[in-house]
Amino acid sequence: MSLKYVISIAVAGLVTMSLALAYALVAGDFRTDALELMENPWGLATLVDAYVGFALFSCWVLWREPLLSRALLWVVLILAGGNLVSALYVLNALRVSKGNVAEFWLGSRRQSVSAAARWEPPAHRS
Repeated sequence: MSLKYVISIAVAGLVTMSLALAYALVAGDFRTDALELMENPWGLATLVDAYVGFALFSCWVLWREPLLSRALLWVVLILAGGNLVSALYVLNALRVSKGNVAEFWLGSRRQSVSAAARWEPPAHRS
């Protein structure tokens, strides 16, 4: 997978989430709507699904960040801001990695992972 593809998905996610949140802030009532969401089984399932995703994404953040304090700050922001913050984290990780795929995925642990332990995707056949 090309990092340009990841950039496109992160930017699209950031824009989409920003627009959705702006709409919700203008058109909705957070307290009333949140209570209705919690009473709906599908609303509750969607909320649980989102937070499981945040937890899994946070594991990646904790793995790749060199400083625990910075990683924990990102995790708190992700739990509070959702996928909008996740998209910001991905864009920041892409910026810091400067196009290096191993640096993007592994962050500060890039040097500590031996070549034998790295997973490589199968070559595409034409």
